[in-house]
Amino acid sequence: MLPMTTANTSPESRSSHRIRSVSVIGGFLDGVKLEFADGLNCIIGGRGTGKTTILEFVRFAFDAILGREVDYEERRRIEGLVEQNLGGGRVQVAIQTRNGLMYIVSRSWGEARVVLTADGHPTQLTLKSGGVFRADIYSQNEMERIAELTTSQLVLIDKFQGEAVADIEVRLRELERELTNNASQLLMLKERHVELQEEVATLPEVEDQLKAFKARRPEGSKLLHHSDRGCQYTTDAYQQTLRTLGIQCSMSRTGCCYDNAVMERFFWSLKHEWTKHEHFADLEDARLSVFKYIETFYNTVRLHQTLGYHSPNHYEAVHAPAHAA
Repeated sequence: MLPMTTANTSPESRSSHRIRSVSVIGGFLDGVKLEFADGLNCIIGGRGTGKTTILEFVRFAFDAILGREVDYEERRRIEGLVEQNLGGGRVQVAIQTRNGLMYIVSRSWGEARVVLTADGHPTQLTLKSGGVFRADIYSQNEMERIAELTTSQLVLIDKFQGEAVADIEVRLRELERELTNNASQLLMLKERHVELQEEVATLPEVEDQLKAFKARRPEGSKLLHHSDRGCQYTTDAYQQTLRTLGIQCSMSRTGCCYDNAVMERFFWSLKHEWTKHEHFADLEDARLSVFKYIETFYNTVRLHQTLGYHSPNHYEAVHAPAHAA
């Protein structure tokens, strides 16, 4: 089947493109020319009368053979049919655009197609985009497949709403990108959720440590608890524990890293001065190692710039009486 939807030459009839004729110059079919009547949209004939040859000549001229979704053997069969019947000749298809412009599409086997003016002069047109001229061409077998397959019918219908379908496809690609971005964000949030769960799970242990710290302080002395704004420190349960033990809470301001500089330096020192050089057999081994670093070195020996180059224990021993007074 060869769609050539057109009527007469009135302005109302020029809303569709039109194939006016097919001719062969040279080769086996030299001199053959078929002119199509107004309103013709298919080729009908008995077996062996050349319907497929004419149809494939037109598709060959429009460079539509290789672009069709057919299997390799079928494509080779069609290419062989065109090559043998052209026999070194040239097929020329006269077309008329919906605006009434006339062109000739000319092509020989092994060459690229050439778009000529109606009087035979070459142009720069390629017809690749379908904006100047477009023809959808189907063989009998293809029409049977379209009749049998719903998906093929939908593809055919979509061609009548090309711009609308193109807009939908653009929107679909945008939605795919948005979904991909949302999926990435969800994965990051899920990972953060797991991290927060792990941090919250340490609350009972941290609360026990707070009680132990409080017990080590002299009766009536104050204890300052400084931290960042991690969720484990801002929870109602943790804050209630601080209040119950009489511990004053101190937190860094949002987005101000300088408020927490001393504690950040402590964790840096712990990692670079101690844990990176250690190998732990289990969690308890790691706990004892960190305790050793803090109690036998960091608090007792290591000098701190913020404390006037005294160790924390020495600074506290010197200044605690004055503070108490």
